[in-house]
Amino acid sequence: DRATEADPNYPSAWLNKTALLSAGGYHEEAVVAAERAVELKPEAYSYWLQKGRALHGAERHEEARDAYRRAAELEPDRPDVWRGLGSVCMDLDSPRDALSAFNRSIDLGIDYGYAEGWILRARALSWLGRDYQALRAYDRVTTMAPAIAPDNFEAWFNKAGLLRKLTRWQEALEAAEEAEHLRPDHPEVHNGRGEALFKMAEQNGDPDRLQEAHQAYTRATSLDEENRTAWLMKGVTLLLLERYEESSEAIDQSIALEPDRVENWLHKAQALLKMVEGQPVPPVPPEYEEALWWLCRAWRSRDQLPDGGASTLLIFQQIGYDPRRCAHDFLFAPGAVVLPQ
Repeated sequence: DRATEADPNYPSAWLNKTALLSAGGYHEEAVVAAERAVELKPEAYSYWLQKGRALHGAERHEEARDAYRRAAELEPDRPDVWRGLGSVCMDLDSPRDALSAFNRSIDLGIDYGYAEGWILRARALSWLGRDYQALRAYDRVTTMAPAIAPDNFEAWFNKAGLLRKLTRWQEALEAAEEAEHLRPDHPEVHNGRGEALFKMAEQNGDPDRLQEAHQAYTRATSLDEENRTAWLMKGVTLLLLERYEESSEAIDQSIALEPDRVENWLHKAQALLKMVEGQPVPPVPPEYEEALWWLCRAWRSRDQLPDGGASTLLIFQQIGYDPRRCAHDFLFAPGAVVLPQ
């Protein structure tokens, strides 16, 4: 501020002010400073680049794209300009334009953001459905020398996610473990490990893998107590491990964080029913009443379940309850029910 006040026509002061404001999250103020900077020095690519970054931070994406394009006109051989242009094209839902820009940034050679360019290229390829090319791009980063890619966490993390999408569970687990080695306190890394381990346990009937999945989800919840996916999947793994009370408690946490998620209701009912399985009726255990209430809620919103309610219907059949009763039972609270005779 002192520099711009002392000399309002000092362009580098406005440029530096733009960068500082952007770094501090004051994006609109940064845009104002950037506009003054380019007004004073309109033929300098770095000023247009900084203006693009400020506009991008302010989520004024079309204006940011124009600023990056102007920077590219002035200095077409700067990789950072093309990475910025590609990134804003991604935000404008233009992955083909983004890919073209990222390819240009890579073709221009190694600079401080070379590895980032490959990661961005992989993201654009994946968005376009070219997943195997995206994998090769992530592989390129994970094998780069540390001097070029000093922190390749994002490449391992994104690669793990892409391998999960492709249902290549063993490779996904290995990639997630590489990411975990780099960032052991990142909760989503543990969620990703948990998903891979859970699917491997599901495919092979491996209780050890299921226990490992539970441990991964537990680690995720310890790092992020509001991680909805981790709490739900912790509950599901505990359900399969036949630790029903703990499962119910974990699903309660998931319900508290995401009360309208229908999967929560279904799994809560399953845990409660397992808790009272084999108990004589009457007397009717309160867990049974509550389970029916959750089950009816899930049934009434079954179109939101991945299987369209098939698993819910199966549970009704197993306990001898007609789901048509859900139209008028269990509308208010657990316990306010009319149980089947």
